[in-house]
Amino acid sequence: MKDFISKQFKEPKGLVGKAAGKVMAYENGALYDWTFHKLGINNGDMVLEIGFGPGEGLNKLLSSFPKCTADGYDPSEAMVELAKEKNEDSIESGRLRIRKGTAFDVLTENQYDRIYSVNSFPMWEEKEQAIQHLHSILKNEGTISITVQPRQKEATIKEAMRLSDEISAYLKQAGFHTIKMDDKELKPCTAICVSGTK
Repeated sequence: MKDFISKQFKEPKGLVGKAAGKVMAYENGALYDWTFHKLGINNGDMVLEIGFGPGEGLNKLLSSFPKCTADGYDPSEAMVELAKEKNEDSIESGRLRIRKGTAFDVLTENQYDRIYSVNSFPMWEEKEQAIQHLHSILKNEGTISITVQPRQKEATIKEAMRLSDEISAYLKQAGFHTIKMDDKELKPCTAICVSGTK
């Protein structure tokens, strides 16, 4: 049962997956505004979210920055459906495009000012290669921010710092500079946000 629930948060499916998505939206709410601040979004930027879950972050982004446009990629069909429902107006106006897929599915001709991810990084496949691909589709002087808050029962600040070191190393290997880690004390565990500039 534990493995089934864990899988629903990794790649939510069906009604149970949608329920998991709503939990994600509630728990990640406080992290989005923090991430946007660290990302340094300017009104008018083209922004990409990897692993958008139920679409709460995209909704916050486009509400807070009315001149921004955005793309979102998530591997879960259930999350794609929820995100489309949550962001129907932005999709219809042409400000938002929702896609099923991972970082590797983002077309290389797309070029973004900002890229972010909140609490999806631990589920990524081939993390190092994914970050290299994101570097290739980011404009020069563009920024990336990856935020993670460990949620497992045994999560500690040690796990948060391990993730911070891992993300920082991948960003450096991909060619990002001015890499910075910030932390935020939250329950059940400290959240970290690692940012870099191309």
